[in-house]
Amino acid sequence: MRTFIRALPRAFRWRLFTFIAIYVVVSVYVLRLALHFTAPSASGRELAWTAVVAVVGTALLIAGLLLPYNIAALRYRPPTRTPLVSVRVQDTWPLPSPSSDFKFRRIGIILSGGGAKGAYQAGALRAVHEFLEKHKALDRVKMIAGTSIGSWNAMFWLGGLLSPGPDGRSAHERWWSEISLDRIATFGTYRPGQPWLFKTTPWEQTFMQLFRDNADVHKRLTAIFTKNPPVHFYFTRTNVARGTMEFSTNRAARVLTTVRRVAGAGGPMVPIDMIDVIETADFDHLRKAVFASMDLPPLFPFASVGPNADTPYEDGGVIANLPVWFGTHLEQCDLLFILALNASFAESQTSRFMASRLVRALDIRQGVLEYDALRGIYDRNELIAMAKELSRAKGLSPIAAVAVCPGPPLAINTTDFWAADRASRAFHVMYQGTKSLLDSRFYELADPARVVLACISPQQELSLRPIV
Repeated sequence: MRTFIRALPRAFRWRLFTFIAIYVVVSVYVLRLALHFTAPSASGRELAWTAVVAVVGTALLIAGLLLPYNIAALRYRPPTRTPLVSVRVQDTWPLPSPSSDFKFRRIGIILSGGGAKGAYQAGALRAVHEFLEKHKALDRVKMIAGTSIGSWNAMFWLGGLLSPGPDGRSAHERWWSEISLDRIATFGTYRPGQPWLFKTTPWEQTFMQLFRDNADVHKRLTAIFTKNPPVHFYFTRTNVARGTMEFSTNRAARVLTTVRRVAGAGGPMVPIDMIDVIETADFDHLRKAVFASMDLPPLFPFASVGPNADTPYEDGGVIANLPVWFGTHLEQCDLLFILALNASFAESQTSRFMASRLVRALDIRQGVLEYDALRGIYDRNELIAMAKELSRAKGLSPIAAVAVCPGPPLAINTTDFWAADRASRAFHVMYQGTKSLLDSRFYELADPARVVLACISPQQELSLRPIV
């Protein structure tokens, strides 16, 4: 709690504590008056006196939790921030590189959810980008799928904002190294029965500044909405009413609904009501898709996106925290880079507070979802191998999966969106660790005969966890 209070913007914090102090003084005065005028007499009004004190005390307690916060929220205005300017943008998508000897032809990137732990994912994503650039294989990335913070990180890949500039930092790294609570959210007024606390207005403004208002990024992103886009994106979210996963994509719905469950047989893989197709460079629609995927409950209001504007959506990680399915079944990739954030399961110490205990339980749940997704790749490859022995594989090929995850103790955790120094440290640990891993052991890990999760510790030590 102390850490969270220190993380509050200073301008909001002094307002909050000033109003709390004023409220305490006024409440004590009101309570003393109530006690004075309702004190029991010799005739015996003890029961009525006790009831009045209880009612007044309860009312003051409830108001004490809400009134100072709401007044501070109404009076606080986030500071105007200078927009982040892209350091270096790739003007166009990579052209095919026939001279490359890289054996994989259809590459996919899978980005899990994990809140502020996305700083680790951002570092790993830069390492993957540099690795593919060195092997002249960037043009072979055919899809990128993100859940929650993975959708946000995916936008930097799509926008060409991963390449470092003269100072050695990319726009992606700069964003993570400068995170703070007032860059992410603003304080909404709260009333009993309201299922959220913060608004993502500053974060959404940053989205527009980075991806719509920057001419070079705008030009690059516009290309992903052509008839033959350079890459397909998939941003997942959870339909609250139905309890099902949906997603936004730039891939035509008619194509997705004709993908078969098994080559040459079965019904459509994707029901039409799961799909929200963004057909043109509609940045407002794209923004809604990304923030619906990142709608972390219960911090933010329900999101809405797509044709059913009244449908409430939650964070995509509620159902599927590692959207491997898009790279395996829909895109038929032969290589997946899977950047998980929770699958190590490990924790260096036991939680001592209720809030941290809850966060730990959520991390374990998300880790189980990620592990099960990786296990799905292993099972799929095993089935394909068995089918080939029976001459029934029908053109399906096993998938090579290079999966990495931060190992404990973590520098930053799910809700630490104010810890810029720790986010920067997490970025560099994962970048250096993933870069070293890909340079030295890529073909060992990219073996379809097995699926292994590589965990990178803060000391950049590597541990391999077979998925069996």
